[in-house]
Amino acid sequence: MNIQDCGRSAAEIYLQKMNNQDPNSEVYLYDWNFVDPPSNNLMCSACNNVLKEPTLIGCCGKHYCHWCLKNQSDNSYPYCHYCERQCFPAILDKKKWLKIIELDVTCPFFNRGCLWTGELHTRAAHIDPMAGNCQYIDTVCSYECGEVIERHENDEHMTICPRRPTVCIFCKEEGEYAEIYGDHKFKCVDYIHDCPNVCGVEPMKQMLMKRHMLECPKMIIECNFNYAGCKVWTKRKYLNEHLQASIHNHIRLSTECFLNQLETKDKLFCELASSKDKQIQELCVLHFEKLSGVTEESEERTLNNLKMRIEVLKKHCNLLELNTNRQLYTSLEIDRNELVLINPVRGHRATEIWMGTFRQEQAVMKKRTSEVSATTFLLEAIVLMKLKQENIIELYGVVTSEEPMYIVLEYMFKGNLQQHLRKSGNTHDIPINHLLIMCKQVAQGLEYIQVTGLCIHRNIKAKNILLCMTQALHCKIANFRSAKCLSHYTEEYIASNNDELSLKWCAPETLQHQIFSLKSDVWSYGMFMYEVITYGSVPFPNETNVMAINRILKTNHMQQPIGCPDKFYQMMVDCWKFDPWSRPTFEAILDLLNHVKDPSDYYYII
Repeated sequence: MNIQDCGRSAAEIYLQKMNNQDPNSEVYLYDWNFVDPPSNNLMCSACNNVLKEPTLIGCCGKHYCHWCLKNQSDNSYPYCHYCERQCFPAILDKKKWLKIIELDVTCPFFNRGCLWTGELHTRAAHIDPMAGNCQYIDTVCSYECGEVIERHENDEHMTICPRRPTVCIFCKEEGEYAEIYGDHKFKCVDYIHDCPNVCGVEPMKQMLMKRHMLECPKMIIECNFNYAGCKVWTKRKYLNEHLQASIHNHIRLSTECFLNQLETKDKLFCELASSKDKQIQELCVLHFEKLSGVTEESEERTLNNLKMRIEVLKKHCNLLELNTNRQLYTSLEIDRNELVLINPVRGHRATEIWMGTFRQEQAVMKKRTSEVSATTFLLEAIVLMKLKQENIIELYGVVTSEEPMYIVLEYMFKGNLQQHLRKSGNTHDIPINHLLIMCKQVAQGLEYIQVTGLCIHRNIKAKNILLCMTQALHCKIANFRSAKCLSHYTEEYIASNNDELSLKWCAPETLQHQIFSLKSDVWSYGMFMYEVITYGSVPFPNETNVMAINRILKTNHMQQPIGCPDKFYQMMVDCWKFDPWSRPTFEAILDLLNHVKDPSDYYYII
């Protein structure tokens, strides 16, 4: 079969270069999108599409596409489909080709919104990236930022491109926008900075801002007792409140610090007595004198005095802790006769929960079981006694005079937030503004816990947020059974293997090293926000705990839920940062949630 190579038009050659496709395998180059359907005499007898380079065969006078004939020969079938002649001439029918290229077609980017129509032979000029007038063809940013955009978006992109040229308004240095407003602002001495703590002070130059940071009331600073092991960081304006609230703990820390110093001296004396190296002896003596200030007393007498003082201070520490706990229990104690138990609600291996009344008001009683010790059972009461805030459940008191022991809490008759959200999840009766208010109320309670530095909640999720109804629906943080007091003022708590964990709410450092901190509560709060915005859905839906753990450790976050505002989702992503210190504080979260325009939306009315 002799098939003449008819050649292709300039438009087709350009389209092939633009799409970088093989015309033998792709028909997109010839997908012309005609405005009106072509007549039948312009259709290929083999593929029933519009003729592509129409070729007339001499055996039966039929028209084929040039590529249909070539594919036929490549498939080792050298016969005509109609007359089955083996050898026949084939020539380009230029008259047919002229009729086809004069048909009206649409722009190949009509799906993007281009409304251009014109003859086929003019389409290549229309979509020319250099001289064409199609506004929906892909172009590259002229500032070489690598962004591929449609031509009609070019002007808008030029105003926000990070590599666009700009000038520092303070020192007049020229450069790219990302550089001038990135690293340059920390080098420019004339740059006007806002206080990073958002304390309300007027913007000022860099040198003045450094002085201001030494006095800023919202600056996060460490406790004055950091030398003794108190690792609490709080705002400067809350430091006095922290010192007053933690006086007993600071006394104990200072005492323990002093004991450690005495034990260090004891070790130095032992090393001094056993060592035969004169240089080591001299170093030990100098170090001991620096610690104790003792220079003239004999070694034996000093060592005996130190041991005696250690024993006295140890007894003092034990008595101090015992008296402190005893005072706490005494102040919380209530009369057992004032409790009326009505019916059990649910239970746990450590407690039984009963509904009842306390002083003729509805209340919830937690009853201790034999599975847990009295000290562990009462830790929740000690935590709640120190936490007095409107978004934290209220403690009425404890009964410890005799068994069984009880913890008495206020009754939240609207149940937990997870049930409330799931009831309205199908109909979405709760608008997004009211969901944001629920998140804000919980964040207010957590900010109070973070500022005081008294405990780590460790179990922040919608199931542990209870609802009550005063004038409007109100959220309160509950279930402090798994909370851990920061009694020794470390910023972290390392869990034991017996601790129960809600794995899908756990931070990466918790899953890897079983470390809990105030920053791990921020991570859990991000999961709580996901529950709220999805009307009670569990994080990582349709995934097992193992799959969820793998995603958390690989920082593979959940996708943005349908209907979730972009800023709200960005807050969740910020809470899920792998580095704990990169996560926001609850104060920063509240600053974003406080942008509720209508003050009447502060409560959701049932």
